[in-house]
Amino acid sequence: MRNVYFPDKRIVREGGYEGLTSQHAYFLPAPFTENIESGIRQIVTRAIKAVK
Repeated sequence: MRNVYFPDKRIVREGGYEGLTSQHAYFLPAPFTENIESGIRQIVTRAIKAVK
């Protein structure tokens, strides 16, 4: 399984490579938003509940 990186809210706010351009490694067209971490957390939580 490949590790995937999603920056947290602080990193997105600070900018730099991780906050502004790290999405290019995953062929995503736009920068991450400040709510990416909570959005991913919600999706994973729903997926786990669905398979229980």
